[in-house]
Amino acid sequence: MGYLCIAFAPNAYYLFIGAVFFVLGYAFIDNPITMITQELERTADRKFLSGFHAFWCMGTLVAAFFGSFLIGHVPYPIHLSGLALLSFSVLVIAGQRLEAKEVDGEKKEKIDFPWFGKNTGIIWAIGFAMLCANSAEFGATDWSALFLRDVLGITGQFYVGAFMAFEIGMITSRLLGDKYIHTYGPEKVIKVCGFVGSVMWLATMVLGVEMSHGNKVLAYFVILLGYLVAGLGVGPMYPSLITIVGRLSGVETSVAFARCLLIALLGFAVVPGLIGHISDLSSLNIAMLLPISLLAVGGYMSRVARSSRVKAE
Repeated sequence: MGYLCIAFAPNAYYLFIGAVFFVLGYAFIDNPITMITQELERTADRKFLSGFHAFWCMGTLVAAFFGSFLIGHVPYPIHLSGLALLSFSVLVIAGQRLEAKEVDGEKKEKIDFPWFGKNTGIIWAIGFAMLCANSAEFGATDWSALFLRDVLGITGQFYVGAFMAFEIGMITSRLLGDKYIHTYGPEKVIKVCGFVGSVMWLATMVLGVEMSHGNKVLAYFVILLGYLVAGLGVGPMYPSLITIVGRLSGVETSVAFARCLLIALLGFAVVPGLIGHISDLSSLNIAMLLPISLLAVGGYMSRVARSSRVKAE
């Protein structure tokens, strides 16, 4: 529905409606798929969550790669309608195969867990950490093409270079993430990825901008390297935080994750637009410091794993 509204939108109002439908669909799908994955992890006694998120990144990478060749050759309504039909078909088929099954004799006690009050701080803390990870991801992807165009003067199909480098980094680290989360624990993974990713992203951005005045080609590849490292850093953070949510005591995992996801989506809604506002007031160079800083803050928030509410594996 979201794709179709955007594809045939006669004005900005319908674009907004399409974007709302798109995000609602994402939010409603993410929670049940995560619950199914965590049940698989408990059954098989191994990690799958980070690897499954890698497949999500693969989809965005493939769409960006082939979509860049369709620009200017295929009308947007046809392009987006094709994506809508493909997405709908896959979700219908997958939904039928993942139909919920009741387990005889198994009953779960419903635990009342308010938004505010005693022992709810850990939910807000994890949600804020997810917000930082989400904001770094979407701040990088949503503004990567404009950064290359406005700052480095890159045009044509090379627009997607930074986006693709970032997604390749995320795919790589998420495919390896399950192993590292199991070996070192989610806290260390979040901390290292957040701090190293943000420092390297900042360093390559500053270096690339300075080099662009003399050697634009080399500067382009330095910027791409920075986005690659940023993707490596961002990749395992969200799955690691979901792993922490799954270990919370005193609250149903589905309820805890739904609330953390809602808090995280605030970053998805606010940060990319805030980057644009800061860019208008100063420059895009300055504005990109926001997602870089949030990636570092996400690394700092790894300490949520130390809470007494988080059970050891």
